[in-house]
Amino acid sequence: MALIGDIAMSKKIENREKFQNKISLLFKKVSAASKDYLHSPYTLTLGDEFQAVYRTPDSIMTDIWKIIEALYPHRARFAVGVDMLSTKINPNKAIGMDGPAFYYARDGIEELKQYSRTIIQFYGKNIRNLNLIDQYLILLSGISSRWKHNTIKIFNGLLNKDSLEKISNNTGISKRAVYKNTRSNYLEEIIDLQREITKSLSQSIEA
Repeated sequence: MALIGDIAMSKKIENREKFQNKISLLFKKVSAASKDYLHSPYTLTLGDEFQAVYRTPDSIMTDIWKIIEALYPHRARFAVGVDMLSTKINPNKAIGMDGPAFYYARDGIEELKQYSRTIIQFYGKNIRNLNLIDQYLILLSGISSRWKHNTIKIFNGLLNKDSLEKISNNTGISKRAVYKNTRSNYLEEIIDLQREITKSLSQSIEA
């Protein structure tokens, strides 16, 4: 599975060198936490594009949300090609590789650049329930584009199965406010749907 990401409106970011250093540190952290699921770690490529290659989809959605939280208020697009590679895997950097997975991801990121909203999308001809996954992610993109930073932090805390107290401390709001935010934004239901997406992706890869 090849992931290509793109930071939206990156040319307007001030002090780009500092920003790119921040991203590099973020990618090292995310890649280290998901090393068991990655063939190649998150790597900055051209401009503010980045790539990674996954061996399994188990952590891909949680990794994407970690990046979304860390980049806030800047936004990013993520296109994931689900297929094979035709070149040798580079375990050190996600560069110098090719194949159908990258073709799908590249075509996907170019398509997503036409949208004004942040979006996550999967591409491939053998993905189970692809149309259903697409529609869910388009809907989620529209919903999450209105989330404040704390809502994203709460969402990631729930994804990580953190305690209510830990989420409260991380966001600086009360446990009651965390609970209300969770309920009003249907965060637990969204997480359940994401788990179903991961299952479909796993089944597609194993088939």
